[in-house]
Amino acid sequence: QGPFYISKGFEKINHNTLDIIFLGSSNSYESISPMEIWNDLGVTSYDYGLPASRIYENYYFLKYVLTKQSPKVVFMDVTTCFYKDKQTEPMKRRSFDYLPFSKIKLEMMNDPVFENTFEDKVSILFPLLRYHDRWNRPNIYYYFEEYKTFNKGLVISSKFNPIDGKDKHMMHVK
Repeated sequence: QGPFYISKGFEKINHNTLDIIFLGSSNSYESISPMEIWNDLGVTSYDYGLPASRIYENYYFLKYVLTKQSPKVVFMDVTTCFYKDKQTEPMKRRSFDYLPFSKIKLEMMNDPVFENTFEDKVSILFPLLRYHDRWNRPNIYYYFEEYKTFNKGLVISSKFNPIDGKDKHMMHVK
C-alpha cells in the first residue's frame, strides 16, 4: 500500500474520532505509527502525509481534515517548509488526486502557488481526461475497491536512509 491509501483510508474513519493528526511528507507517514501511539497511550491519531509534500499543500490538507475531524493536536512535519526544488508536474498533480472533490479542492486548484493552467484545472476536475490511457491497467481498480485502514496512515517501509546533512532536496541553514 502507499500514500494513495492514506487519503482513501482517512475517508473511512468516523467523523470526530481522532485526537491527533499528523501532516507532512514521508518523514511523517513512514516514521510515526498511530497504532503504537494507541497501544502506548490510548490516543487515537492518523497520519495524513504525502510524499515530498510542500507546506502549502499541507495547508489545504489541514483544511480538508478539519472538515471531518476535530483533533486536539495537529503535528506538522516542518521539513516541508525547506524543500528547495520546484515540484515536478506529477508531484503537484498527486496532491490534487489524493484530495477528494470538495470546496477545498477547488480553492486549492485555483491557488496561484500551484500555477495551474486552464487545462490543468479541467483535468483536475475530470481526471479521466488526464488518465484516459490507463483505463485498462489493473491499478485503476484501486479507485473503486473498498478499503479500510488498519495502520491509520503509516506506510511501512523497509528502507533506511541515514541523515547526513547533504539532502540535495533541502535548503540548508548555515
